Amino acid sequence: QTLQLEAYLSNSWWECFDLGRTGRARARMGKLCPVLHALSDWAQAVLMAIESADLQERENGQSASLVARLRADLLQHCNVVANLLRVSARIAAEGHSDYNEDELKDLLMSLETTERQLAVSCFLARKQLKSPGSFGFSDTKHEGFSAEKVPEFALAFSFSGYARQVNEYVTNFLEEGDDNAGSGPFSGFFFGILALPVLPMDWKSVEHYLDCLKLMATYVGCFLLGRHGIGGVVPGFNAVPPGTISYLIFSGGNAAAAVKKNADRFMGIGVGSMLGQITLSIGCTYSYLHEGSLLGRELLLIPVFFMEFGALYTYFSSESFSYIGLLVTCFFAEHAFGTCSPPDQASLSNYKNLVSQLIAISIATLVDGLTDRSISHEAVEHMAEFGEVMEHALSHFTESPPGRDLLFHRDEGFSLLTKARFAGASAAVEPRILRLPWRTELWENIHSLAEQAWHCLALIEYLPLHQREGELEAARRSLLKSPAFCKELQEARERAGNALELALSLLKQDRLDSPNAGTRALQQKLMRSHEFSFQDQTARVVAETISGLPAQGGPLSSLSEDYLGEIAMILTMTEHLVARLGEIEKCLLQQPELWQEVA
Repeated sequence: QTLQLEAYLSNSWWECFDLGRTGRARARMGKLCPVLHALSDWAQAVLMAIESADLQERENGQSASLVARLRADLLQHCNVVANLLRVSARIAAEGHSDYNEDELKDLLMSLETTERQLAVSCFLARKQLKSPGSFGFSDTKHEGFSAEKVPEFALAFSFSGYARQVNEYVTNFLEEGDDNAGSGPFSGFFFGILALPVLPMDWKSVEHYLDCLKLMATYVGCFLLGRHGIGGVVPGFNAVPPGTISYLIFSGGNAAAAVKKNADRFMGIGVGSMLGQITLSIGCTYSYLHEGSLLGRELLLIPVFFMEFGALYTYFSSESFSYIGLLVTCFFAEHAFGTCSPPDQASLSNYKNLVSQLIAISIATLVDGLTDRSISHEAVEHMAEFGEVMEHALSHFTESPPGRDLLFHRDEGFSLLTKARFAGASAAVEPRILRLPWRTELWENIHSLAEQAWHCLALIEYLPLHQREGELEAARRSLLKSPAFCKELQEARERAGNALELALSLLKQDRLDSPNAGTRALQQKLMRSHEFSFQDQTARVVAETISGLPAQGGPLSSLSEDYLGEIAMILTMTEHLVARLGEIEKCLLQQPELWQEVA
């Protein structure tokens, strides 16, 4: 939904020119979108921490969990955060300049109060928890922090991190206001003129220009077809073929799935044209039989309204047939609002129009099939690029020196996943003559698990980057001193590379052949690694990490400043990252092709 909101906002400048209340709403929601992405990651972290935490009560009704002791404070804290986010989102969407600033300030003060109270309660609750030793290590400086309590510390920290994200957004909004909110029509025109000269930074890839050349050649070919005609089938000086191609170019006909897409488009064009001619014929017949009547051809408005309403509803509401609804709308209007002519002449004209449209769509399909690569291969390539980004992010986290040079790969990874998702959806309808069917179930499982793993890795990268200056990367530096943690991250990077490589080799497989030597080697690696769990190493990592950390002197002003909570958060996300990689390996090992010719 956030991605859709960003797409709508990027195209809404023409509706408001960044002026008035609508312009303010557009600018404010544009600033809100990155915050919503971060909040989505924090919400995922909350769910994963709940999944890992042991929140069961004892038989006597008492609970030894940290979260149970903080339940009342957490509920109060969540209510304040929810109210602050709701009010700030409402102010952004409405775009009023006279919003109630005092309401936001009061909620900010309430949030700081509940945040401080939550930190104090957490500090007191930790003193009541026992901290068992690990591998002979007895922790006396960090009460209550142990491998068993890591998910609960991560859960409390994730609530605080979510609140801090909302707090920062509202604070910046109150400080900056609506200054530099956008550009009006005159400044937009000026920047457009400056953008006319083609600079090296504006150059696109070779594939982009080849695609433009393909579309131009297709349009010119259909234009010449309409200009000269084909005997008595397609009349000359006919705008139907190039007009039809213009509609097809709007939606793009990329990849071999164009056969299915263009068949759907012809259905929209044919249905719209025929219904338009039927409506016109009924209107002309009624007008001829009731000449001089007040109703006459005005009765056409009734079927036109219902037809256009249904087609436009399909366009705006249907995920699979939206473009068909647009074509029905356009071609119905084109043929329904015509002039009355003799039936024989009208039937011949309709026939020639449909033949012209069919030939134009056939030309577009032929060009797409000859020039475009398989959409399934494109989806696999996007996923392969994502795998490279994941491996680079894991290695960069462990190898880069402490400081602000740590990179944040979140947007790059989710961009590739989004491209892969759309390409994979089109691959499911791609005609695969003499090729194996697209592995829809395997693709959906791999993509879903990869997206969940990327949420974990995004938070692992995010935490060291957004700590306060006084505690810059304290948790990361401590964790990287743990040999067990570094070893687990290195193994996770190798497992991610091996699993995605094997998955992509299966998805690119077009023939039912026996697995090659490379596939066999990857299979053996997955068989050895898919049963390993990071949870088995958590106690060792905790012992190696916190042994050199100073003791916390007293309660903090916010749990987001607690380096123990940050350590717990990174460990919990690492555990779920490794778990998602294990599920990917399990999905791959369930494929029957991997077990062919295995004794």
